[in-house]
Amino acid sequence: MSEEDGATPTEPTTTGAETSAPTPGTDRGYPEGVPLADMAETEQLAYWKHQSRKHEAAAKAAPRADELRELRAAKQKLDQVVAEQMTEQEKAVAAARDEGRQSAFTEASTTAVAAIFTATLLDQGMSTEDVQEVTRPLSLGAFVTDGGPDVGAIRAYAARLGARPVTANPDLGQGKRGNGAGVLRSGEDILKQFNI
Repeated sequence: MSEEDGATPTEPTTTGAETSAPTPGTDRGYPEGVPLADMAETEQLAYWKHQSRKHEAAAKAAPRADELRELRAAKQKLDQVVAEQMTEQEKAVAAARDEGRQSAFTEASTTAVAAIFTATLLDQGMSTEDVQEVTRPLSLGAFVTDGGPDVGAIRAYAARLGARPVTANPDLGQGKRGNGAGVLRSGEDILKQFNI
C-alpha cells in the first residue's frame, strides 16, 4: 500500500535477531531467570556470548606470570620484614599457628590416604574385612608428601599386597568340565571318535 491510497505506512518489521541484540549497559539480549532450554535461539546465542565475554574479561584481568613472580618476591620481603619486627610473643603465636596448620594438613592427608588405600584395595577385589586387616598396621603418614597424599605410591603399594584380581567371568560350577569324560556329546563328536 502507498500513502496515496489513504493508508498509513506501517513501521518496518524486525526479525528476532534485531530485537534481541543487547543494548549497551541495560539489556543483555536474553531474559534473566529463564532456563536456557526455554530461550529462543537468538536469546541462547546472546546468553553464551555474554558468558564468553565475562570469562574473557576475567582472564584479561588476571596477572601475568612475570607479575606473579614479582608479587611473590614482594610478599616474601614483606613477610621477612614483618617477622623481624615481631615480638617474642608474636613469634611464638605465629609458630604455634604454623604448627597447628601443619598438624591439620597432615591429619587430613592421612585420612585421604586411608580412603584412597581402601578404595584401591576394594577395587582390586579385596573384601572389606581383608582391607581393614591389611591397613590396620600400616603407617599411613608414610604416604603423605608436602603436596598431600602420594596417590602413585599408594596404588603401587596396594598392588604389591597381592590383592586378588576381580574375575570378569567367575566359575559358577556349571557347564562342560575337564576332558569331557562322562559328558553328553553330540552325534558328530561320537562319529569322529569312531572314524565313521
